[in-house]
Amino acid sequence: MSELELKRIIEALLFASGEPLSTERIFEALKDDAFDKKQIEKAIRELSDDYAALDLSFKIIEVKDGFMLVTKPQFANWIKKLTHKVKTARLSQAALETIAIVAYKGPITRVQIDDIRGISSFGVVATLLKRGLIKVVGREDVPGRPMLYDVTDKFYFYFGIKSRDDLPRLREIEEIVNEAS
Repeated sequence: MSELELKRIIEALLFASGEPLSTERIFEALKDDAFDKKQIEKAIRELSDDYAALDLSFKIIEVKDGFMLVTKPQFANWIKKLTHKVKTARLSQAALETIAIVAYKGPITRVQIDDIRGISSFGVVATLLKRGLIKVVGREDVPGRPMLYDVTDKFYFYFGIKSRDDLPRLREIEEIVNEAS
């Protein structure tokens, strides 16, 4: 099998999958075809570069769980018209505040979240748990042993980032807020 065929197979796998595909998962699908993980990663990078060079309506993004084929944001309005509804549920302001705190400070207790927000986050934490965006990762070693919360892989997928390192820095947030004012 040639490298071009490998790229086309990976493209088909990404197209058919509704979720991120890790290099490991692609490797498992191709293990009988004598390609190693480095060749697969190279093919994914080349596909991504090919799409960018052709200025197509879609691209490959890397999220925590792997790679996905996604439509570029500038085509969202037409997709919404076609589907007649937004498929992803939006988060409330309280949920966005809470998940940002957990993302930046986690693992963190609910009381610590409340202290930062200045208001009870009991209901919001329950909602984020139910939606799978945060999870209990243990208990803090203090009296009462409160639960510690952290973000999940679904959080990274939902926001389209690979890791905490991709979160905007405080300086970047301040610049955005100042520009919006």
